[in-house]
Amino acid sequence: MWNSCSSRKSGPPHLTLNSLENTISLLSPLIKEMDRLNQELGDSNKIEVIIHLFLQQRKKGGALVSKYSSIRRWNLCKKRKYEKRLRNMDSSLRELSGVLQVGQALDTQRL
Repeated sequence: MWNSCSSRKSGPPHLTLNSLENTISLLSPLIKEMDRLNQELGDSNKIEVIIHLFLQQRKKGGALVSKYSSIRRWNLCKKRKYEKRLRNMDSSLRELSGVLQVGQALDTQRL
């Protein structure tokens, strides 16, 4: 049976790439600020672990964006594979930001 790489449409690839780039660029300064404040306050709770996870995901996301950008236009199989990875990375970063929001709400209530 013949397997088509482009059998499943996922929308325009530039939207996937832009979405991930926007998520990274919007969350990065906020995460850095949270990390700095946690270090100043000596607050070593679960938020620190989540910040570390986010920073790792951000590095991976940057690498994915760069790999995706270097794929030749005619290589649809590779593009589809990386589009799926980009979507997964974007949703992962958004989930982490949601967890951080809950942590922030808890910290606010503690004050």
